[in-house]
Amino acid sequence: MDQKYVTRKLKISEIYKLKGFAPTDWNFELDSFLHAHFDKSYFLPIVTVKDGEIIAFANALINGNIGWAGNIIVSPSHQKKGLGYAITEELITLMQKQVESILLIATKMGESLYKKFGFTNIESYTFFEYKKIETTTSETIRPFDKKFLEDLLILDYENTLESRRELFEPFLKNAWIYISDTGKLTGFYIQGFGDGTIIASDKNAGKALLEFKHSKGLFRSVIPTSNKIAIKNMQELGIKTMSQANRMILGKDINWKPENIYSRIAGYCG
Repeated sequence: MDQKYVTRKLKISEIYKLKGFAPTDWNFELDSFLHAHFDKSYFLPIVTVKDGEIIAFANALINGNIGWAGNIIVSPSHQKKGLGYAITEELITLMQKQVESILLIATKMGESLYKKFGFTNIESYTFFEYKKIETTTSETIRPFDKKFLEDLLILDYENTLESRRELFEPFLKNAWIYISDTGKLTGFYIQGFGDGTIIASDKNAGKALLEFKHSKGLFRSVIPTSNKIAIKNMQELGIKTMSQANRMILGKDINWKPENIYSRIAGYCG
């Protein structure tokens, strides 16, 4: 890349410059996202700068031995100059110093770029429309109680192999949990964090939490396509499929359980 381009870590004083930087069809406030995660140990944001102007952005979230690459954006006026490739390469280099596996969710447009770095497809996600439904709230769903924190984190790790304590903790005040008849936490839903993740170890918890989520507001769920039970649940609720995108990996394979993920968080962290 031309020497006049400099790629480095984002400074907190520069966040305001990224307001409106994300593509409009993402419906994503990048500056608000950055304020929520900046200076956290798991978060790595980088930028490419030319003459003091930020012209490309990317970030990583590091969850133990697994990292997510996301929000790779090049300013429209500087596209088709190799900047997307260059900032992705820099992000991957930085991540490989910390993790064994790098994940991302790729659009059809971005997939060919990631394959150049050695990423391979391991799953697809099915996107459903934003929709609110009418349903009766299950008595087994209750607001998160901190006494269940370790149980929630264990359930999350067992299904993702990601260590997400620091990532989750600020958002748990808006979390809901499913408690089985035996008093065990078998599912959770974090409202207001991205699209709102749902992870459940049994189908009853997953189904109930999906219904609960879509009864609370005009929300979207994005589900691993191999979770056939969740896909069927959404169809039974009358929520339409909109599109699909691929989950890709670089590095060590992960023994995760997509069949227990009833909604991902967001494109930047699965």
